[in-house]
Amino acid sequence: MKKTFPSTFLLSLGFLFSSCEQPFIESQKSEVSVITRSNPDETCDLFPIQVYAFYPDGECVDHQILESADDSLFFTLPPENYTFYALAGVSADRYTLPNVSTASTFYPLELKDQTTGHAEIGTARADIVVSNGEKGSLELVITRVVAKIDASVFDLPENITNVVMSFNPVETQLLLDGTFDEDPEKKELCFTLTEKNPGEWHTTDSVFVFPSKANITIGILLTEAEGKKRKYSYNASFKIKANYKYEINATYKAGSPDLSGVIKGTDWDGEEEYAFDFGEGESASAGSESSGSESSYVAGGFYNEDCYILHVEEITEGRAILTLLSPSSSSGMYPDNLKENIGKLDAGGFSDWQMFSEEDARMVNQLCNEGLEEMNNLLDSHDVPTFQSSEKYLYEKDGTIKAFALTGTFKSEIAVPSKRYYIRGVKKIIVSIP
Repeated sequence: MKKTFPSTFLLSLGFLFSSCEQPFIESQKSEVSVITRSNPDETCDLFPIQVYAFYPDGECVDHQILESADDSLFFTLPPENYTFYALAGVSADRYTLPNVSTASTFYPLELKDQTTGHAEIGTARADIVVSNGEKGSLELVITRVVAKIDASVFDLPENITNVVMSFNPVETQLLLDGTFDEDPEKKELCFTLTEKNPGEWHTTDSVFVFPSKANITIGILLTEAEGKKRKYSYNASFKIKANYKYEINATYKAGSPDLSGVIKGTDWDGEEEYAFDFGEGESASAGSESSGSESSYVAGGFYNEDCYILHVEEITEGRAILTLLSPSSSSGMYPDNLKENIGKLDAGGFSDWQMFSEEDARMVNQLCNEGLEEMNNLLDSHDVPTFQSSEKYLYEKDGTIKAFALTGTFKSEIAVPSKRYYIRGVKKIIVSIP
């Protein structure tokens, strides 16, 4: 089945067969010719292109590389169904790439040096059937899976020695098949700006960022000469989209930094514009500042106004995992349906919410034992549905859905369809902390 997308490059795979008459041989192999050409409307050049061919069972059968538009490749393949994957703009000197024996569709595309940042990357996939005695062709249409970021911060004080900008949550782990790893611990991208003129800090080169499923938070971390750090953050009203150009301009005003941004499509994929600002006098929805070693994220607080922070775990200096409580709740008599519904939930600026783990359930149980009424009053003050004290809530352990009571000693039971249960989701994200 042929699948096409808005293109950066077209890879044409032609099947070449001998015109000589010969007896039919079931194991006869066919030569597949691979050529590439640029779309006339495109100005970028995403080479080299890594092309992998897979059997239906997921085994990689061959791997070839297109170094330029003038190159051609040849796959010699027996009759079979195949899936071809292409990774464009990915070089072996920048990425750790699999060979035929180690390749899989879920192989992670890892940078050899994490400080270099990602290249301009495109991907493609197509399914083909190679048959004896037939001629055919296949086009792989490569689409960018990154956004292009150019960022600047102006009018900073002279004592600033380092500026780091961050986006959260964004995808950070691309797999060979063009999808993204769902690891919750890899959802933030940070990059350092360079001072080009006094008080002016810019990205030295464009930064390529994977997309986000939810609205992003933009962070700016300033380091002063004395070592003091100040963190400013803005809860943006847009998602990072692949194949878009983003221009982010921030202007620091004494006591009240002002952040503005423009998203441009030009020769990439359409055109959109957004403008936003934040400062010390703004509400929590616009942004916030923290200074020194004090973190702006604490258990019992809120993220994006309506996501209760259930737990904060610092994983490295300047980075922490937040466990967020979904700002909505549902109930019903079929636990499997409730689990499916929570997975489809799109709330609080996030999607793909998960069921409580046993650890999450125990934390909720402890919070409610310490003060269920206070907990509900806090949720209610943020227009977030409260906990139902007389009902049992669901969590999952080792693939089994279980239920627990909000108060009392933590005990669980296997959930059954004949009883009514409540469910809330949790989400783990990584954030920068001063």
